[in-house]
Amino acid sequence: MINQKQNIETTELIKQCLKNKPWAQRKLYDQYAQAMFNSLVRMSGNKEIAKDVLQESFIKVFKNLGQFKSNSTLGAWIKKICINTMITELGKPKFQSLEEVDLLDESEVKIDFTKEVEAIHHAIKELPKGSRMVLNLFLLEGMSHEEIAQILQISVSTSKSQYHRAKKILREKLQTERNEAG
Repeated sequence: MINQKQNIETTELIKQCLKNKPWAQRKLYDQYAQAMFNSLVRMSGNKEIAKDVLQESFIKVFKNLGQFKSNSTLGAWIKKICINTMITELGKPKFQSLEEVDLLDESEVKIDFTKEVEAIHHAIKELPKGSRMVLNLFLLEGMSHEEIAQILQISVSTSKSQYHRAKKILREKLQTERNEAG
């Protein structure tokens, strides 16, 4: 029942936005802007770039709102526009060719992430652009490797390799920081 009510509210909000009602556009922007901004900061590692891309993305959202089809949620549709705009802004990431990725069993490495959130954010910002984008899209945005491959126009295996590469780099950086602090 709640979902149906939300769908009706969203449909009405879209109709009002398409009529160029400023209050409706503002409501739509306010409803999604912060979440999209957070995603864009994670992707770019830069708040100023994220602000610019957010504004550009919402211009595209309002320009193309008539093309929105309700086979996905409005939030997912807006997020896709934001991600594609960020990819355009940053340029398509260049992915390093990896002969073989040394995969570690997740259970082999135990890290208490709650104490190291700041270090993790810093380490993510320092990742190579391609690995950072894949890590963010997979881990933080919840996209599948198939979706990432399609968006970034890479193979699924490249997406998986970049994700594992990013995790390996993060482990090494965090281990180095722990060793230096301890």
